[in-house]
Amino acid sequence: MSCLSVFFQLFGFGISTPLLTDISKETNGRKVRFVVISDTHNLHKELEIPEGDVIIHAGDFTNHGSLEEVQNFGEWFRSLPHKTKLLVPGNHDMIMDREYYKIFWSDWASRREVDEESHLVEALEGIRVLVGESIQVGGVHVYGAPWVPVYAKWRTAFNRDPAQIGDAWATIPDGVDVLVTHTPPYGILDRAPHGAHMGCPALAPHVEERIRPRFHVFGHVHADCGAVRRGGTVFINAAAVSDAYVTRRPAATVFDVDLE
Repeated sequence: MSCLSVFFQLFGFGISTPLLTDISKETNGRKVRFVVISDTHNLHKELEIPEGDVIIHAGDFTNHGSLEEVQNFGEWFRSLPHKTKLLVPGNHDMIMDREYYKIFWSDWASRREVDEESHLVEALEGIRVLVGESIQVGGVHVYGAPWVPVYAKWRTAFNRDPAQIGDAWATIPDGVDVLVTHTPPYGILDRAPHGAHMGCPALAPHVEERIRPRFHVFGHVHADCGAVRRGGTVFINAAAVSDAYVTRRPAATVFDVDLE
């Protein structure tokens, strides 16, 4: 990989595909407009967010998953004009993974915060959090799941070992129109600056062979943001920051889902 390619991955828009601001242009007049972002890492207030019916964040809205970070994000996310606000947590959003946080909180914080469910519910009031569950939005079936393969010696939120994560993806129902995961599937918009694929091998066959959603939104791998169509699915890496944590312009992707 050339030095120029590495530079653009670290500071720019990725190198695999351009970041498209409007993927679907032909509609039948009945549509739901989605605006998607991911991996804002506390920089959400720097973003320009387009109008739409639904806004989705695909995870890593914090850096260290503290309650203060969650509260700050929740206040901003609620202020957006989109009627429906959906959130799928990521591996940085530590306090959102209750079982993980109870054991590993000291890996990321100097003190353990009060993590009662009521505090998180209040911080994210008016926002639908999807952790392995579905929601119907204007006739569009959306499913969200935060699971991330173990990729380092240390643990982060929502990590799953290979056997566990395969079982988790098997629970995604058929008939999903918009699939939202934090991790990419292996081999699709998942290249790190050093060139390695960082996506989940267990997720890829479920998406491409069984579920076949119209859109698959994810983030996690900042360097390979963009959009690509494979088969009948548009895959979108919606990471809003580069590996150097510089916000991109534009940071959001917009697409329309026709209502059949």
